[in-house]
Amino acid sequence: MSLAGILLPLVIYPVAIILISRFYKPVCSPALVEHFPVVSVVSVFHNSQHILSKKIENLLELSYPTSQLEIVMISDGSKDGGERIVQKYKDQGIDCIVFTEHLGKAEPLNRVIPQLRGEIIIYSDVASLLAPDAIYKLVRHYSQNPMLGGVGGNIIILKDQIQLQSAQANYFQFDKAIKISETRCGCSITSNYGTLYSFRRILFTPYPAAVTDDLFACMSTVAQGYRFIFDPEAVSYIPARSRGGGHEIRRRRRIVCRSLTGIWHMKKLFNPFYHFWYGLRLGINKVLRRLLPLQLILFFVSNLMLATEHVIMMVFAVGQGIFFSLALCYPFLNKMDFLPKKAIKTVSLIFYFTIGNFGTLLGLFDFLCGKKVVKWNPVLDRQTILPKS
Repeated sequence: MSLAGILLPLVIYPVAIILISRFYKPVCSPALVEHFPVVSVVSVFHNSQHILSKKIENLLELSYPTSQLEIVMISDGSKDGGERIVQKYKDQGIDCIVFTEHLGKAEPLNRVIPQLRGEIIIYSDVASLLAPDAIYKLVRHYSQNPMLGGVGGNIIILKDQIQLQSAQANYFQFDKAIKISETRCGCSITSNYGTLYSFRRILFTPYPAAVTDDLFACMSTVAQGYRFIFDPEAVSYIPARSRGGGHEIRRRRRIVCRSLTGIWHMKKLFNPFYHFWYGLRLGINKVLRRLLPLQLILFFVSNLMLATEHVIMMVFAVGQGIFFSLALCYPFLNKMDFLPKKAIKTVSLIFYFTIGNFGTLLGLFDFLCGKKVVKWNPVLDRQTILPKS
């Protein structure tokens, strides 16, 4: 049972959805947009003074008709004077809405989004830069399908000096393959990147406190009978999200607790009479993946108990012991310059997998204990948080 719980989200579902997607014709690029709908681009920032100018300049360079584009920057209780930087761009069409109290991401969005004039709402994280055609790539889908409710964008991780940059990039490649296959099969995606995503404003459902807005926006769209798809050509560029092992554990702990809270709010998606296929995939890709640490522990303990009974159990137990030992040794192995780079990259993947699951386990316990993570202070590196233009 524990082995099945491990293989189902990590191997069986990804392989199955990719293979099934091969039987479908590739999704043709939507036709050129003749009518450009009004689009509202929203970004929430908190104490992000050092990256605001580059972010706003990036938004001003987007290749979308300015008359059809509304850009709104929301200050969520910033204390570093970031709103003064945004005000400098007022004459260029940048609106700034200031909340003096740090409320967290959800509450400012709930208050602002209903007041926006765009038919399509696009959320862009303040710590990301968009490709010039990113907005167009997202918007082009809506005119082709009136039952399309949302489109998620892609992530490209920038190269920097962060130790886990390569491991994170590999994880996003794995996750992106699942999204592409789900979309190609004519399904809605079961996960969504919070750096760039869009949805029809008429479908907006207020975000409950302490949920991940990206996943909740996707699930609430599906719950209303609309599709939410992924476009790999709508690109946002971000630095490596984890700035180290400790940061990755804290980040994963927060995300898992918030995403499970959102899934609990949308538990009606697991009703087999209304959302059987989507609920099944959501359960595998999001819920079972959150239960992975428990399955790993159960698998290891059961192997140890059965190691003297059968040689296969002994092999499994020894293999897991070596696997987790390599994870523990990574901080030391990474400092040994004489080791092959490929070997270090492999060990970094094992380390990233292990600490990620440890953070997931903490997030799972937080959720089960009823903890609500409403607001936090992002870790922003002043040198690498945004790329050069």
